[in-house]
Amino acid sequence: MGVEVHTIFSPSVTFLNKNTRRSNHQKAVFLQEKELLTKAKQARKRKKILKQTISISLLVIGIIPCLFIFRKLFFSERIGTMPRRTSKLPHNYEIPDVDPVTAQILDTGEYPNDKAFPAYLMYLAEKKRITITKVENSNYKIELVDPTVKEESKFIKEMFDIVGNKETFTTQDLRDSYLSHDSLNWKEEMYNQVINQGFFSKKLKATYNDIRFKSALLNILLFILIPVSLFIIKADSYIPITSLFLVNIVGRRIHKKRNCTYTKKGAKETEKIRGFKKMLADIGNFKAKNIGELIFWEDVMPYAVTFGLSKHVIKQLNIEFTKEELASAFPYNDGYSDTFDFNDVFSSSFDESLIHSSSDSDIGSSSTFGDSGGFSSGDSGGFGDGSGGGAF
Repeated sequence: MGVEVHTIFSPSVTFLNKNTRRSNHQKAVFLQEKELLTKAKQARKRKKILKQTISISLLVIGIIPCLFIFRKLFFSERIGTMPRRTSKLPHNYEIPDVDPVTAQILDTGEYPNDKAFPAYLMYLAEKKRITITKVENSNYKIELVDPTVKEESKFIKEMFDIVGNKETFTTQDLRDSYLSHDSLNWKEEMYNQVINQGFFSKKLKATYNDIRFKSALLNILLFILIPVSLFIIKADSYIPITSLFLVNIVGRRIHKKRNCTYTKKGAKETEKIRGFKKMLADIGNFKAKNIGELIFWEDVMPYAVTFGLSKHVIKQLNIEFTKEELASAFPYNDGYSDTFDFNDVFSSSFDESLIHSSSDSDIGSSSTFGDSGGFSSGDSGGFGDGSGGGAF
């Protein structure tokens, strides 16, 4: 690589050089250097102006949508009726008016998870519409008592008609079966029932999701602009763009806490459910017998399962009731146990069935309960992207 040097020096430095001429070249050199310096300054100025223009353009690209989104996130009218969280509620000792699946959906604001279907089977057993019996090799047999049960859901109908023999099925049958796509609709069916009962609002859902979706798109835009500004343009605009990105994240959190898609009816019912769930969680701080005899706790247990509190509740019942009493009340739990394993056995059996289904060429790798895979994986569907508090 060559190097070009512009310099002047005394003729005495190259006194051996004979190729010389008499002239005052210093002035010409100074004029040439001045011209080069002027061009360099102009080039730097043009580059600076271009950089500033691009930087301002990036800010404008980021700020304009922020003005619209931030107004909706921070200043728009609240959406829905927010139910109080469990910690703010008193104990509720009355069994919910809704089934365990609906209770779980209202509590979380999401599609039912892995505990919901076993809890629903237990609920049907308590209503004497099916029976659940423990059989050999730690399996369970589910037997139809009320034929109309199969009319409630394609999923339940498939359990009896395809997995079983139309009247009964066992967890071993489930483990060996290949479930079809009909079962994919169960979560959506149960969730839509909650909507149809007026606990959630489709209109509120659309408004809520529209704001959240636009905020998510804004975050993607800002996330792209930050490295463009920082590494490509090398402009200071990445600082305000980063600030906008962080403000949008904060805005999403605030919007999530202030807004939901519960109707007034849904919020009221959810508070009852959360108060009931709080009572179950605090069992042990008071005697279960003071709340009700075993006939009461038989009705409670499906809700304890759907809330993930069954082992906690059965542990306290083991302290206060005899083995014989528990055996009579909970035949599907082998009478007396420190655990409550029907939901675990059913879920593991279901997962094995899904493994068979995923290897079937007609079914592919689809999960019965959504893209998250598996009965016990759950899902975070519903009206929004939050979980646990029903605030979406």
